[in-house]
Amino acid sequence: MTKRRTMNGGGVRRTLRAPIGKGRKQDAIIKADLNVALDRAVSEFFESRKARNLRPATVEAYSLTWRKFDGWLREKYPEVMFVSDVENTHVREFVLYLTEEAPRYGDHPSLGKKDFGKGLSANSVNGAIRNLRAMFNYFEEEKMVEKNPTANIRRQRTDDDVIQSFTDDEVTALLDACDQRTFVGFRDYVFQFLLLDTGVRNNEATGLRFSDVNYKTRSLYINGDKAKNRKGRVVPISKEVLDLLEELQAEATFHFPEAEHFFMSTNGVPMHPNNMNKRLKFYGEVTGVEKRIRTSAHTWRHTAARNYVLNGGDAYTLMRLLGHSSVTMTRRYVQMTDNDVQNVHERASAIRKFRKLSKGSRF
Repeated sequence: MTKRRTMNGGGVRRTLRAPIGKGRKQDAIIKADLNVALDRAVSEFFESRKARNLRPATVEAYSLTWRKFDGWLREKYPEVMFVSDVENTHVREFVLYLTEEAPRYGDHPSLGKKDFGKGLSANSVNGAIRNLRAMFNYFEEEKMVEKNPTANIRRQRTDDDVIQSFTDDEVTALLDACDQRTFVGFRDYVFQFLLLDTGVRNNEATGLRFSDVNYKTRSLYINGDKAKNRKGRVVPISKEVLDLLEELQAEATFHFPEAEHFFMSTNGVPMHPNNMNKRLKFYGEVTGVEKRIRTSAHTWRHTAARNYVLNGGDAYTLMRLLGHSSVTMTRRYVQMTDNDVQNVHERASAIRKFRKLSKGSRF
């Protein structure tokens, strides 16, 4: 049985840094305080993250990982009371649990009660490893642990993702499924066209304000507070979609005079990204598209990226439009089918140029 440490009395004491001054040495050392309870350590970590002004989604990702780890730890090793009690073997066992036993979508608000099997994807496990490492890095910096238990935990290998996009027929079916005679149907119609034209993210589109659109320059501005990398960017927009946005603005202000956003719910507040994805899934189910591919804003984003390149756009311009920090991520968005590659080859092959230049060509 593991011997428990007490908060006062037993355990290892913390030697505070000696103040610089008369009779003190400047190289005084802070020894680890190994009596920091798990809850207190985690609370301090989240306070530090909030002080750094991290995005709520990032903080929630840390919180989700810790809830899983803490719940598993309490069940398997209830004797672990302090953050310094967590060992490398605990983390390895937790990673194995996520890989083989953790219920898929167990933390999803609407899917958590359904049985989707066990074992998370390598990407999900790697996300948990990354979050735990960040947390224990903090604990190590704050001298709460002597050794980081995640230091030797390697990320799992992953296959290159094949990210699918909608076919032309699916795009047409999804757009046609919107009942443009109603405000909701027209709103959803414009939303899908906006994603297809610009490739903006779900939260960037739902958060779009009237003031973010410049009708003279035919562009929209994505504020840094909505962009994933916190960098604002200007995104060009086609005249056709600009006209749709102008019409939607008139509709929105007619129904909700105080509206400032394009995509309003029937309750008079801006649409939440999750609710908009539910609307997109509805159209996927009505048309049958959902049976082949997930009908979400992210799939629309991939579809926009793929069509941009097929129509002659280059990867570096697309990187800027999508708001990526590197072309590596942009490359993952542009997944060409064999038919796509063949069609581009027909148009771009060098043989056409030299066939005309060659005097002895037999073609």
